[in-house]
Amino acid sequence: MKEKERQGLVEYPFAISPIVFVTHPSVQTVDNITTEQVREIYTGNIREWDKLGGPRHRLYAVTREANDSSRKILEQHLPVLKNRELKAKTFYTTPETVEAISTHKFTFGYIPLPEATRNQLNVLALNGVAPTGKNVTSGNYAINATFYIVSKGEAAGLAKEFIDFLYSDEAQRKIQEFGVIPANRS
Repeated sequence: MKEKERQGLVEYPFAISPIVFVTHPSVQTVDNITTEQVREIYTGNIREWDKLGGPRHRLYAVTREANDSSRKILEQHLPVLKNRELKAKTFYTTPETVEAISTHKFTFGYIPLPEATRNQLNVLALNGVAPTGKNVTSGNYAINATFYIVSKGEAAGLAKEFIDFLYSDEAQRKIQEFGVIPANRS
């Protein structure tokens, strides 16, 4: 939301979904990627997996369209990718992106962590930091989409009860079952 749209609203973050770099399961020897390597992949300077410690095979990169929320979050943390024509096949929905990575060997891309987990894709650490709950909530892994409940003023009545429930142990377990990370209440 824009700053003027936030006036009078209270945001309650309840879940965090990391945006992660992934590979098709055919690429098992790569488990970490650096920011520089991401830039080199998307600018077309790295075109082979062996440049990343992987097999001797062509690397197929996929991306999302410029206005996609995952791409916008990614660009905030990797500005070298902003306003560039990426050397990658562009997809327009998350399901299409997941299908492309899942069904085409030697493919590289980025998607929300729950989709990567559900589809058994190889999730990469970025600069040596894995997108685990502890790394996400501590801020060490910062490429995330945060989900909020928003209320006009402080929540009251049933809305407050629901928001309080979101931070209960039961709800936190349910949030984790969906593959996202429970957010701290603060």
